[in-house]
Amino acid sequence: MSDSVQHERESLHSSEFFSCRVGQQWLGFPVDQVLEVIVQQQLTPMPLAPPVVLGLINLRGRIITEVDVRKLVNMDENETGKSTHVVIVQSGQGEDVGLLVDEVGEVAAMDMQHYENTPDTLAPVWRQIGEGVLKSDDRVTVIANVDRLLALSLPEEGTAGGLGDATVEQPLRH
Repeated sequence: MSDSVQHERESLHSSEFFSCRVGQQWLGFPVDQVLEVIVQQQLTPMPLAPPVVLGLINLRGRIITEVDVRKLVNMDENETGKSTHVVIVQSGQGEDVGLLVDEVGEVAAMDMQHYENTPDTLAPVWRQIGEGVLKSDDRVTVIANVDRLLALSLPEEGTAGGLGDATVEQPLRH
């Protein structure tokens, strides 16, 4: 098989993602939507914003909304202390948003042999934002859809946040 055909096949079966952790659950974002990772900046509060919106940051002249992913998925505050990692992602509409997470992981190639559709046993919120899961020896990573995650921050009629009654349960175990 020629090198170009082999490379084309490999690219169909793997893509890169950036991993981070929220609570006990690992998330993976498509690497082309992750702009950078920063430490938490000074925030300017946004009056009347949904509770998940922490405020605005000025990142080298760009004004970016910062969202607390723990609040977004109805998790309790971080037990071990304040999260300080902010993953700057770009939505499908081109808006840059900062996601406050507990831990950042790595950029890795996604091996499609370990990829599965989002299982029914996953907590409702992770099923709502997940495109699928990637299983490894030590964890299950939910491959997240950035736009669906950000849509959770928009209040629905009659609720305080976008999730209504959906709450986070234990992460999927394998």
